[in-house]
Amino acid sequence: MGALIGLIGRYPPPVVVEPQTPLVNVLRGLKNRAVRHALVQEEGRLVGIISARDILRDLVRAEDRTLSQLNERLARDVMTRDVVTVSFEEGFARLVEKFLEHDLGTIPVVGAKGKAVGVVSERHIVDALSGHVTYVRVGEIASSPLLTADAGSTLFDAIAKMVEFNIRRVPFIGETGSLVGIITLKDVVSLLGSWRTVEAIEVGRGGGISDTPLDPTWRCSIASIDSKVDVSEALKKMRSLGVGSLLVRDGDQIVGIVTERDVVRKLPKVMGADVFVDAVRQEVFVGRISKYG
Repeated sequence: MGALIGLIGRYPPPVVVEPQTPLVNVLRGLKNRAVRHALVQEEGRLVGIISARDILRDLVRAEDRTLSQLNERLARDVMTRDVVTVSFEEGFARLVEKFLEHDLGTIPVVGAKGKAVGVVSERHIVDALSGHVTYVRVGEIASSPLLTADAGSTLFDAIAKMVEFNIRRVPFIGETGSLVGIITLKDVVSLLGSWRTVEAIEVGRGGGISDTPLDPTWRCSIASIDSKVDVSEALKKMRSLGVGSLLVRDGDQIVGIVTERDVVRKLPKVMGADVFVDAVRQEVFVGRISKYG
């Protein structure tokens, strides 16, 4: 069972920082490695985990709402200290249980003396399951109603909605009431962790985010899936497009959204946790045998 965890995680973890690392540098690391979580280690021992959402929550709570605090606040100021971890010895079934129990997006894998040796995320589990027919329809696990923002909203409006409702994506609607684009947590990390933002902060021009309009480049086509198809079809489409969510439609009407988190949190409850674990295990080993055998 431990070997299965070793097949679907990332080893070593992509982003590791120290407690005194400024948040702007944490964001730079997240952007460069295209991930949402950084592990915090001190003297080789895991002491915390920090997510992009933790940083955004800190921004929303700040009185001045300027980016300058990204250079003033440190990883230790916002990190989660009581980290839920998994070891190879615990096995894959226990890993799935922890995702369900604690509503997490990433779980560090620890080795001897509390050192983080890797991470397993929702995407790793979803990717492993993408070839398996679940006999569960997309509509059974989709999140509804869809939370949106007006196209005239600011960047801060979108960030505040992500924080308030614990979501990673905010579709926005145009003047006619139709969906015209979507801003994701990854988009926000990419913007705040960009060299342009970093350089502005370093020279004291952090500026505000309350009046920054949503970027028109996010006004792109939004992928969708029919609510009646098997979840496996949604997973295949997510994987082929390199996205973590799809809007769910019933005929011509958008009725919700299905995300990687929905798959990991809800699918085991519909399928049965044991069936879910067996399905992922089968897909991982079949995939490895066909690729390397």
